[in-house]
Amino acid sequence: MDEKRIIEGAIGLLRQRGWHQGSYNGPKGELCAFGALSDSFFALGQKWPRRWDHTPNFDEDYRAFVRARDMVLLAAETELSLPAWNDSEGRTLDDVLGAMTKALDGGP
Repeated sequence: MDEKRIIEGAIGLLRQRGWHQGSYNGPKGELCAFGALSDSFFALGQKWPRRWDHTPNFDEDYRAFVRARDMVLLAAETELSLPAWNDSEGRTLDDVLGAMTKALDGGP
């Protein structure tokens, strides 16, 4: 699984469903930055396995998810966690989309 595909999918989900602060998703299906990356990961065919039910590629796929998250945080130039950065006062959808786009373009 490619981290850029995860980020591209997250951008699409945020544009389609809207953006949210304060929790994973909003009442109308809006997503926070972490939620958008996670739902994109799921849409690419991965599921969070139970301890006893790992899919063959889960470890590598999960590493791609972590790389995608870290790329966005690096592009956002923050040391906060993704949920804390997303929920920061004054944060906007444009900030989130900007960091994701910057991550796709190679970072800060």
